[in-house]
Amino acid sequence: MNTTNIVIIAAGHGKRMKSDRPKPLVELGGKPMVQHILDAISASGTCNNPVVVVSADNIDLFKDAISSDCQFAVQEKQLGTGHAVQTACSLLDKTKPTIVLNGDHPMISAEMIKTLVDQHTKYEATVTLGVVTVPSFDDWYVAFKNWGRIVRSDSGKVQRIMEAKDATLEQLDIKEVNPSYFCFKSDWMCSRLAQVDNNNAQEEYYLTDLVKMAVAEGQTIASSSVTPKEGIGVNTPEHRQMAEDILNARKS
Repeated sequence: MNTTNIVIIAAGHGKRMKSDRPKPLVELGGKPMVQHILDAISASGTCNNPVVVVSADNIDLFKDAISSDCQFAVQEKQLGTGHAVQTACSLLDKTKPTIVLNGDHPMISAEMIKTLVDQHTKYEATVTLGVVTVPSFDDWYVAFKNWGRIVRSDSGKVQRIMEAKDATLEQLDIKEVNPSYFCFKSDWMCSRLAQVDNNNAQEEYYLTDLVKMAVAEGQTIASSSVTPKEGIGVNTPEHRQMAEDILNARKS
């Protein structure tokens, strides 16, 4: 169908994985993590030419490893997720919505992608968030402990995403977290990315600041539920083993 743009952020080096390869190229179930994402995109039928954002020193590795049709955008300096997506804006069809995914979240499904687009279209939203709700941050759910929290008003409207490093103790108790699955109105997204600042603990340009901007402007913000298993990000060898276990369980 090719109804959307899709951007995959994959420029990080992922030192915590203890690998000499970029994190999205670390193998999971016999193929690079980013290839699992590209396969889900292909199966969803939503986009036939996704954009993969890479770093200048890793682009050749990605070209050699990826077996799917895609475009590449180069993030010369790793200045945050907002900056990464901004580097891809010139490659996007602004008449279509844009889904943004992370290259180290390999557990997504074609159905999750389609549902995210469907919710975005249904509510005529400017921003649609994929959200994961966990019962606690104990046991294997500890993998979500450092994720941004979805802050809502008393009426249930999304107010912002608060990164864990910047959150208050009260906000850290929130069990609805951000797996970094987004769908945006493309022209709005690209124009607002130029306005994002880096006034935060990491001194990075956060993609999540677009949610705060959308709230301030009174834009429509929708959300789409994602299962915890589909939301898993692979940031450490322990997370990788967790994802391998889930893949093996799916096969059995």
